[in-house]
Amino acid sequence: MVKSNAARLDSIFHALSDSTRRSILRDISSQEKTVGEIAKPYRMTLAAVSKHLKVLESAELIARERRGSFQIVRLNPEPLKPAEQWLAYYEKFWNQRLDALQNILEREKNMSESVALQEKAQSEDLKLQVTRTIKARRPRVFDSWTKPELMQRWFAPGEMTVANASADLRVGGEYRVEMHGVDGFVHIAAGVYKKIVPNEILSFTWGALCDSSTETLVTVEFKDVEGGTELTLTHEHFTSAESAAKHQHGWDGCLDNLEKFIQAQS
Repeated sequence: MVKSNAARLDSIFHALSDSTRRSILRDISSQEKTVGEIAKPYRMTLAAVSKHLKVLESAELIARERRGSFQIVRLNPEPLKPAEQWLAYYEKFWNQRLDALQNILEREKNMSESVALQEKAQSEDLKLQVTRTIKARRPRVFDSWTKPELMQRWFAPGEMTVANASADLRVGGEYRVEMHGVDGFVHIAAGVYKKIVPNEILSFTWGALCDSSTETLVTVEFKDVEGGTELTLTHEHFTSAESAAKHQHGWDGCLDNLEKFIQAQS
């Protein structure tokens, strides 16, 4: 009885579904063997091996032949061709699907990288700048930014006060300013000095315990002008326009207090 293609494939894949039967096919792929020789590597009875051989024979994957008192088994590879063709079709199918999936993932990766670069560029472009003329000489204004006892007199916006201030004035040194609001709110700003040119440039990172956004950078430049010192404060690398706007308001308040402090000391 001739099997249909579907029935033949079912028979072949059923035969190949067992590891022992696959091992038997591998053993006889190079040379034919007797049933006894086939059974030798396996810890099972001849009867059990014969059952496996019957399944393989039913799938037409082996052929048996009696030679004298021995039964010889050899591989019959022809019936594997339909299975190979079936697998080749689906291999091509899945390769196409996997290629399409890879293309999608690559596009998404490229889009993600592009968005990340855009966000980085936007954050680098987000900055604020404030310029004030302080009626005092540069060394005095510079000291107000770097000496803790002077920072404690003004380094907070509006009606906030500075409870504690510290400054290790060296590149890599840390500063810390603890500000208290009239409502009991505590704001702590801290960072590391990046560049120090006495009486000319002061650059430091800016981070706040109440703000989990990315660390930003503040650069203060001091320049002699008629009537005092031109102070230019640049605060950059914000992650959002909202954060930049809040800091703009805060720095305006701080510099207002700096001016009041300097005037009171004149």
